[in-house]
Amino acid sequence: MSDRKPARYDPLGSRGGTRFHPPPHGLLITTNLDNDDALASDALELLRREIRPCPGKRIYSLLYGYQYFTSERFLLKMRYTNNHFLTLVEPFDDRAETIIAYRHTRAIRQQPTVYISSPHGKWLEIVHEDNVSNDLRINAKVRNIPVLRGRTFSDFGLPELRVTARRQWFQTLFLLPVRFLVTGAKRLRGKRARLRRK
Repeated sequence: MSDRKPARYDPLGSRGGTRFHPPPHGLLITTNLDNDDALASDALELLRREIRPCPGKRIYSLLYGYQYFTSERFLLKMRYTNNHFLTLVEPFDDRAETIIAYRHTRAIRQQPTVYISSPHGKWLEIVHEDNVSNDLRINAKVRNIPVLRGRTFSDFGLPELRVTARRQWFQTLFLLPVRFLVTGAKRLRGKRARLRRK
């Protein structure tokens, strides 16, 4: 067994020799972002306007975003309180953890949370064949909202990604109900299997 301690954020750079200067108000601000997902170009500005200095740690959640299913070329808007794109604001000191220390499914129960609503989604989750756990979300914390217009994603730095209104209507009427049933059936099978093992 290794006696190594888990890596922690080192604001003073004692291991690397580089000294870091604290950000304004002495806050460390970290946002979770996978390498196959994206934030809208104005998402960080929206966060910057909403963040307020406060004692202790605080989570910020951009409530609205999108899921894009690559195999079907289908887009779904979501209202998701504990999404993958949470931001942690904390004092810039040697106890800083960064957002990586929190599972997104539990973070909003572990720290005070500020929910930021906007008319357009501010995050984009790409659902592709290599995703381990990303799929259609079916739970009480998620509201799936059909997108029935065409849309480009230039505002996410992805001008080549686009969906058409015709395809969105077709996928919403035919694909979404089927995917909902298939995902629900998989979840039920998984729950039954876990119950049998107990």
